[in-house]
Amino acid sequence: MMQASPYSVYNDFYQTNLEYVYLQCGGKGPTTIQPRPQASQTPVTTHCATNLRYTTAAGDTCDSIASKSKVSAAALYIANQDAIRECKSVPAGLSLCIPFQCTTYTVQANDSCIGIELSLKLGIGAVSAYNSWINEDCSNLQTATDWYGKTICVSPQGGSHTVTVSPPGPTSSGSAGPGGPGSGTGSGSGGDTQYRVPVAPPTGVTVAKGTTLGCGK
Repeated sequence: MMQASPYSVYNDFYQTNLEYVYLQCGGKGPTTIQPRPQASQTPVTTHCATNLRYTTAAGDTCDSIASKSKVSAAALYIANQDAIRECKSVPAGLSLCIPFQCTTYTVQANDSCIGIELSLKLGIGAVSAYNSWINEDCSNLQTATDWYGKTICVSPQGGSHTVTVSPPGPTSSGSAGPGGPGSGTGSGSGGDTQYRVPVAPPTGVTVAKGTTLGCGK
C-alpha cells in the first residue's frame, strides 16, 4: 500500500480520496501520511574516475574551478550534478570530482566554433567533438557557456591534439570537404581520430574569395 511507505507519492490528495472511498464503500485501512525522512545536507559522495577532488570555497563558480583545474566548466558540472545546483554560485565546502583534464580555452563574446578552430589550428568540428554538449552546428556555444561557464576543452579530455597537414593534391591522405584536403591526428583516451583541416591552395591557382576556409584572394 502506497500510504504505508514514507517514500511513495502518497500525500494530502491521495489521503482525502482514500478516506472518501472508505466512507462511501465501508472499507477500512490506514490513511495517515508517513513522515518523510529528513534529507541529508551533505551531497552523496559518488565515485570519481580521476581520483582528483577539489573542496569549494566561498565565491567559487563552475568557471573559476574549471579554469584552475584545467577542465571544461560543463564537464565539471556534469560530473557533480548531485552537488552543484547553480554554476554561477557554488556553495563552499563541497567535495567535487575533477573530471579528466584537457587544454582549455575561454570563449569570448563574438566567438564561433569555426573561428576558434581556425585560430587554434584545429580540425573543423573539433570544438563540438571535444565538448559533446555543443551542437554540431554550434548554435548553443554562447548560450550554454553563459550557464555552465566560458571554459571549454580544445583537446580531448585526458589527452592532447596534434595537427599535421598533408600537401594538397591527389597524394593527400585526407578527403576534400568543408575544411579542404588534408588530415590531422588527435590522440587521447578515445584513440586516434581523423580531422580535415584548411590548407593553402596549390601554387599559381586563383581561388575566389569566400569559397574556401582560410584562403582566397
